[in-house]
Amino acid sequence: MVYSNRLNQLIVSLGAGVSAGALFTWIVGDIDAAHYVVEFLSIGPIEIPFIVLAAVLSRKYSWGMGAVYTLIGTAVSLFMAYPGFSVTSVIFLKTALMGVVLGESAWFGGRFTGRLAAVALPGFVLAVAFGFPLIAGGVPADVLDDIRNESLEMYKAFMSNDDAVNAVENALYLFKFFFRVSLGILFLGSLVVSWLSFLGARWLMVRLREEPEPVPPLYAFALPFHAVWLFILGLGLYLGEFKPLLPVALNLLFIMAFLYGIQGLAVVMHFMNRVSMGRFPRVFFWLIFFVTITFSFVILIFTGIIDNWFNLRSLPFSTQTNGEEEENKDESDS
Repeated sequence: MVYSNRLNQLIVSLGAGVSAGALFTWIVGDIDAAHYVVEFLSIGPIEIPFIVLAAVLSRKYSWGMGAVYTLIGTAVSLFMAYPGFSVTSVIFLKTALMGVVLGESAWFGGRFTGRLAAVALPGFVLAVAFGFPLIAGGVPADVLDDIRNESLEMYKAFMSNDDAVNAVENALYLFKFFFRVSLGILFLGSLVVSWLSFLGARWLMVRLREEPEPVPPLYAFALPFHAVWLFILGLGLYLGEFKPLLPVALNLLFIMAFLYGIQGLAVVMHFMNRVSMGRFPRVFFWLIFFVTITFSFVILIFTGIIDNWFNLRSLPFSTQTNGEEEENKDESDS
């Protein structure tokens, strides 16, 4: 009976690995490291279901079955690119390993930040492997030419040739900035994808009657106090304009600024949850926030840094009006 059960688990894991490896490769296509940075905003959400699938297999069966899913899916992805080599298979390997660690909740236990970092670790490794060559050696000219030609064809579909050329040149400046902070983009992307994978796995495991892992709310997010020194170090190195360290300084500053922006957002969400607001005011607030994202996120960064020093969420805060406060005071006096 036990042997039959393990055989069924193996068959399910093999089938999931073959299907996931083929589907992921078909959706993502054959990309290189530079294109992965450019397309991460669209590819990142695609990775989440494959991470969750690996997590559920590991939790429901064992980490060994999660490993079977990982190896088979990666092999299928490699086979689909044969006789060449595709970075897509490496990305699938990363997502599958993240899922296995996510599924084994006993691994790297303790504080949730440790669990989150452990799940994101394969993504961190990939960020270093893909990011450092791009920020150190620059982007190959043929990759930039491919991006230029692909963008030009897209823009020509809805504007004149001259306008399309100008739009492409402007877009290339943005792409070059992406490449300069590619390490930061992939590092932060791994964290965000990991967080969303925790939420996705929790949602699915509840429906499969598995014990879900507790996930703290976003409004409780806070960096360790001493992380501020990394922000100060990155800012100091960047302002020092020492060219050999400038790419590393820019990526470090980009990472820490983003994280403190999220902490500032957590502070705002904390106080919004304590205020009795209707749905329309909340929707209006977030609409204004995203419309003015460039300015508002800078405010959130400073809010996060201030919260790091003064713990703003511990401040007393009342949602009562002055009339209500006086009424309550009179009642307590009487």
